[in-house]
Amino acid sequence: VFLGRCLEEEGAPPYRPWVQILRDLLGTRTPTSFDPTLDASLEAALLTLIGVDADRAERAPQTPATRFALFDAVVRVLAGAARERPLLLLLEDLHRADPSSLRLLHHVVAEIPSLPLMILGTFRDASRDASPELMRTLEELQPAGTRWPLAGLSLGEVGTLARLLGGSEPPAPLPFALHERTGGNPLFVEEIT
Repeated sequence: VFLGRCLEEEGAPPYRPWVQILRDLLGTRTPTSFDPTLDASLEAALLTLIGVDADRAERAPQTPATRFALFDAVVRVLAGAARERPLLLLLEDLHRADPSSLRLLHHVVAEIPSLPLMILGTFRDASRDASPELMRTLEELQPAGTRWPLAGLSLGEVGTLARLLGGSEPPAPLPFALHERTGGNPLFVEEIT
């Protein structure tokens, strides 16, 4: 399982969730350890992406051809790693993803349908928080993926969570107030409790 998070704050670098995944996936290995047929330029593009050569990354122009080469290198590394063992890539908070990360997601999904690889993306309610780029990407990926909308916790579940977090039975109005204030979002319930 490899995790990449999109930042809630402005100013996150492009490809941030993918950089996190690739850094963890590669660890001390090189991209060619997963795909020995990667040539030096593709390996250099990947190493630049994950920050091994930051100076080069800032001055390298990204044309459609270089972007495709980079995307292809990412797919080849993921495919090689998935052949070694099944992978789950978790992309969190896609409603905050930059357009480059979404384009790479689209490319990866299109290129690796038959591998033991699952990509799970999380995002907030599309009607309020999702960017038009995310909604377009999700629409384009619909035939390849499944959406599982998650509702908040029920009033009873909020009360149970508050009891577990607080170590005792909460006062009667607390679960109701927590549920109303958080919409049942477990993270918010935990933070407020």
